[in-house]
Amino acid sequence: MSKGFTLIEMLMVVSILALLSLFLIPNVMNLVNKNKIDSCNNTINSIKNAVNLYISDNRYDLDIDCSSNTDKNVKIYLFDLIQNNYLKSPIINPINDEELNSTSNGSYIQLKYSCNDRKFKDSYSFKLYENTSGKIMKCE
Repeated sequence: MSKGFTLIEMLMVVSILALLSLFLIPNVMNLVNKNKIDSCNNTINSIKNAVNLYISDNRYDLDIDCSSNTDKNVKIYLFDLIQNNYLKSPIINPINDEELNSTSNGSYIQLKYSCNDRKFKDSYSFKLYENTSGKIMKCE
């Protein structure tokens, strides 16, 4: 009696493994993408928290001209958040694995300030620009 596998048995094993990998690989790739999106959202939430702390500590030092009594866009640079120890450098965008520009005129956060109410609007006005080219960091 032979102690090896027949060609049919080997083909069956290979075909079963191929079918299993056909179902598993897309699920694993979806998990990787979901983890990147979650990590990106966590990065943005950390930056939002740092901005909130920075604003509460420096509210009166921010240069906001309300002479026209309209809503103003306020830029807060990542450089300022890092220099004042609200964030640690480097900050990486998990979606494309690129470092955000944390120089003095690099990546910035834009917020809306309501001159009528004398306060910053809700977090929906939060936009993180990856660099001066105007590209907004999104977690998609």
